[in-house]
Amino acid sequence: MSRGVWRPRSPWGLPGAFWVIWVGILVLWTGRFVVPFLSTYLVSGPGLSVTQATAVVSAYGAGGVVASLLGGTLSDRIGRLPVLMVSFLGGAAMLLAIPLAQSALSIAAVLFAYGIVGHLGGPALGAMIADRVAPDLRPRAYLLQVWAMNLGFAIGPIVAVRLESVSFTLIFVVEAAVCVAVAVFLGRLLRSGGRFGPPAFVADGAREANEHGRAGRGGYRRALTDRPMLVLVALMLVFTVVYFQATSTLPIVMGEQGLSLEAYAALLTVNGALLCVLQVPAMRLIERVPGSVALAVGVGVTAIGYALQDVADDTTTYVVAVVTWTLGELATFPVAAAMVAALAPARWRGTYQGIYGLTWSGAHMMAPMLGGLVLAHAGSAVLWWGCAGLLAAVAATMALTARGLEAEVRERRRAERESRPAVSAAQGVSESAR
Repeated sequence: MSRGVWRPRSPWGLPGAFWVIWVGILVLWTGRFVVPFLSTYLVSGPGLSVTQATAVVSAYGAGGVVASLLGGTLSDRIGRLPVLMVSFLGGAAMLLAIPLAQSALSIAAVLFAYGIVGHLGGPALGAMIADRVAPDLRPRAYLLQVWAMNLGFAIGPIVAVRLESVSFTLIFVVEAAVCVAVAVFLGRLLRSGGRFGPPAFVADGAREANEHGRAGRGGYRRALTDRPMLVLVALMLVFTVVYFQATSTLPIVMGEQGLSLEAYAALLTVNGALLCVLQVPAMRLIERVPGSVALAVGVGVTAIGYALQDVADDTTTYVVAVVTWTLGELATFPVAAAMVAALAPARWRGTYQGIYGLTWSGAHMMAPMLGGLVLAHAGSAVLWWGCAGLLAAVAATMALTARGLEAEVRERRRAERESRPAVSAAQGVSESAR
């Protein structure tokens, strides 16, 4: 092993730098208290109506749309880590400002700003994983990334309910502190020239951007003419808009049925805990199935879970519904993230991650507003069956386009392996040396 670069033995063949990122994600999502309880806070705190609250929450998603487009290209131009620092530290400042705002307009303005800085680091984080992990291991890396998110999300609601019993403002303060802590942790361990060395799987132009703040141009031009990428993003956007009803309209529906905030928090914990228990065992199965096929099956199972929410009226029946759509979730987000990384040219990896980030930020913007309108004017039955119908259509489309998309993913992975054989071999030797 070369001197001066620390490369410890790592589980599942993944490099040590990936596990640093993994720990940062775990801590960040354990402290991700605010968004799942935001609509409840706006109704019970500032006293907004359901329609007002869901529209105001949409401002957060609108900021995220701006951030996804900006954060991806910035991470290609000035580097991954600087963008992450701005995102985490700026997000902490905006979190502290949210409880200070009282009117619907002022809350929407703060949430819009929080959506921008809070989402800015998402594309950089996704690109950083691809920069550090070999192409064939990226599906595993992104699955473990989602596992960290779910593990944190399983713990977070329990802590949030305890904080809320003291003061809702405390939820904002603690999440801001978590953002600062993660910024310090990742900044110290992954800085340029640090103990893990430079990223191994970066094209020469992208390496210059990562280390010297320079990047090539044309990333968006390439991505916006990449048909397989655009089809995948469009389908995942529809899926995610439906999925986010679990954190926007679901708590409102449960409240109207007389169920408590603690019951809703328990469902989030069931979702996160089940994903934590099953994600790693499912990894072995998912790796044996073509990614596009796994996506189609996962979305179809999720559709069944959302249909079941129409008949749910107590905690037990809601648990059955949540368990069902959680099983579908196992094979959606991590598989889609890995496919985006495979489709992206290394030089514009951040830009591609930014466009894929629109599935999250766009859903954060549209899901509360659309779900709130349907709930207010048509009721929960139309909402849940509409969600199930959309998911069924997405699953069918994914199944019909699976063969072409899978062939494209295989071809681009092969091209990357052939373009950087020496780097891949060098990392393999270094990682096994200890």
